[in-house]
Amino acid sequence: MPSNRHFHTLAGVFHEGVVLLSRSGRVDFASTRARELLEVSDDDALAAHWPEIAAQYQCALDTPGAATPSGVEASVTSAQGRPLKLRIFALSEEDCEGVLVIVEDPWTLAALERDLRDANRHRALAELYRAEAHEVRVTLNAIHLSLEVLAARLERRAGDASDSLQAERHQAQMARQEAERLTRAMELLLAQSRAEDGSSTVFDAVRVTIDTVALLGPQAARASVNLELEAPTTPVHVYGRPDAIQQALVNVIVNGIEAMAPRGGDLAVRVRRAGDELCVEITDQGSGIDPRDLPHVFDRHFTRKASGNGIGLYVTRLELAAHGGRIEIARSSADGTTFVLCLPVVPPPA
Repeated sequence: MPSNRHFHTLAGVFHEGVVLLSRSGRVDFASTRARELLEVSDDDALAAHWPEIAAQYQCALDTPGAATPSGVEASVTSAQGRPLKLRIFALSEEDCEGVLVIVEDPWTLAALERDLRDANRHRALAELYRAEAHEVRVTLNAIHLSLEVLAARLERRAGDASDSLQAERHQAQMARQEAERLTRAMELLLAQSRAEDGSSTVFDAVRVTIDTVALLGPQAARASVNLELEAPTTPVHVYGRPDAIQQALVNVIVNGIEAMAPRGGDLAVRVRRAGDELCVEITDQGSGIDPRDLPHVFDRHFTRKASGNGIGLYVTRLELAAHGGRIEIARSSADGTTFVLCLPVVPPPA
């Protein structure tokens, strides 16, 4: 029979226990997992207990037609009365004769089956969420367009300083801000429900940051915020999903823009290489974060904004962690806050 050293190596990768018997029924080898499941302390204790186990499965071996390609199945109990399932295979090779016994925990198998069913159900729900989110996003786009038309019409009445017109402009601005907030929330839902689809790739994180700042320029301008960008002139590559990293940047930059309302100011975005990482520093000129809130900033649903949902920074933390990165608050005081987002750098694609 092959050496036990090889069986130890192979058996160590299985969740099931492995027992090898000689032709006479003597235990020649038992993996650590087999001893754990059978609840015996060592090989001597297993050898002493095995005749009792063999008596339990002998009936199954004697049943005509019981042998199948997946072995003869039998239910037994451990030394402490724990229910177990055995799969028994006869070995009849020239240099390996005897019996191979696979020891399984039926409770573990049932749990794995439940997990598989749950995973399939979650994938189905994710597909449903994405479909519904896309439908809502189409509606939100139509709302955005309508609000843009309304804002343009109100601007054409610039000579009218009546209180009613000012109220209409304020209401239109509030509606646009809410529509933008809902759009961001919908994008977060899509990002969270997106299944792993092989879309990860090596990409230039500097270019993604530059594009994100350009994308948010109009929104910043409407809030009287000046976006300042400082970035390397050469690409720096990371591995992951560019859309997810862009959404993470959007979450933090928009938070900074909103923190500076209504007076506005400067919001600086600085991209730098720090050893094996690419870091993006985002510094606003808001009023800072209450020190009591700092431990909770990245918690789910935590927010101090009247119209916030508290998932933006939470999802940002999850996305960066999924990419092997991190987000931190470098500083926060009465004159502003600096967030730092870091990602591991990889070699550029060949």
